[in-house]
Amino acid sequence: MRGVEENALFNDRGPYSIGDDASPTMKYLLMHRLLYYWFNGAMDRQSMDLVRRQPLPTDVTIDNFEEAFMSENWMVWIYKVKDLDNLDRDHHKVADFVGRLSSKGIRF
Repeated sequence: MRGVEENALFNDRGPYSIGDDASPTMKYLLMHRLLYYWFNGAMDRQSMDLVRRQPLPTDVTIDNFEEAFMSENWMVWIYKVKDLDNLDRDHHKVADFVGRLSSKGIRF
């Protein structure tokens, strides 16, 4: 992919959206995923972007990165690329495997 055209970031109704009704291109962007993947797990209820007055996305996953540092007030986040798996699986396969175990109640 060479770049993203602005029109691809609009949802079906026309404006930008960051929530569950965001365009597929917006949901695919790494910046979008790194920013929003953690919020709904940290909050007891549906989180809101108060500036845009939109609910935050509820189903954001990242398989290739992990949080290395987050400042006390959430102003600075630093991520690192996950280490390679010992069994030579790619990050997506490991995430699927861990997700299946978690759904069965098995914790690491």
